[in-house]
Amino acid sequence: MNILVIHQNYLEHEHENGRHPDAKQLFNPKEFDTFSKGQIGAYNEYINSLNNKHGHRPEWWATSVSSRNIFFSPFFLTWCYIHYAFNKHDEEKLDEIVCESELIKKALLSNPKMHNVKVTVANQQSWRQKIKFLFLLRFLYSTVGFVTRCLRHWYFACLTRRIASPIEASSICLVDTFVQEKAFSNREYLDPYFGSFIRNTAEKNWHYLPYLNRIQNLKQCYTNMRTCKIPFIVMEDYLKVGDYFWAIGASLKILFVRFQSDIFSPILRHEIRSLFSRDNMTFLLRYRFAKRLAQNNIKVNGLLDWYEAQPLDNIQNLGFHTFFKDMKIASYVGAFFSPFQAIGYQA
Repeated sequence: MNILVIHQNYLEHEHENGRHPDAKQLFNPKEFDTFSKGQIGAYNEYINSLNNKHGHRPEWWATSVSSRNIFFSPFFLTWCYIHYAFNKHDEEKLDEIVCESELIKKALLSNPKMHNVKVTVANQQSWRQKIKFLFLLRFLYSTVGFVTRCLRHWYFACLTRRIASPIEASSICLVDTFVQEKAFSNREYLDPYFGSFIRNTAEKNWHYLPYLNRIQNLKQCYTNMRTCKIPFIVMEDYLKVGDYFWAIGASLKILFVRFQSDIFSPILRHEIRSLFSRDNMTFLLRYRFAKRLAQNNIKVNGLLDWYEAQPLDNIQNLGFHTFFKDMKIASYVGAFFSPFQAIGYQA
């Protein structure tokens, strides 16, 4: 009896009851590793087809699927599991497959070759997962978190605006950075990403483009940014109320995106609906921020992007390329999570 387990966290003893004594487990980690590397090309082609169809929508680039980053999106692993199962069945005729979700089971059984194969879902659905429109409840929860977060940032941005220095240079270059509270000292920002490079190339008229996440003291952080020798450009100074509503509306629309009818469509839809959060809504504000900078006639010549293939990178780069046609974006690949990662430079 040939059994294939395609489940990342599967515990064999959970499935021992009722197993045939002569059962043969066919999953081979080294073989799967080699097989997965061979799938990168086909996977990229598939994601490219999705990008070509949905890439005109800014909200698409805020999804985990479009990023191709396996740290944020589990879709590549799922893709490889399903194709590996098809391949193993062609080679050795499987009797049973153990997978981790009903969606993977449906994808496997959609192949006519697999109709005589028993497919077992190891993980039982919780009552929450059985709620058909749970994703809408999650969306409402994320929206409340997004609005609360934006109000806090807007409040402290307004509170410190009086000490901000106006942009005096005829043109500026932006530096993408995840702000760290402890990196400020004596009006200097000790850049943890690009080091002294920014300070040593002052002729570029650098302005930091900050992303604030898990900041404990927002008031102090905004004060430090406002008074830093290398200025920070603060989104809240340019965004309008309509931009926040646009981000919420765009986030809701992407939850109902239509995919071509194939075995992966339900899996993609589930991933987008389950992983889209208040952070993705915040990422969308970068797109509108680029638009507001252009409307305020602030000339941006370039962007130095710390690129991690996150949705934030993609939506940000799309925004600046859309509203600043001639600007240059230099992306430094700041993180590489796996040899399987097929980073796609949306910019």
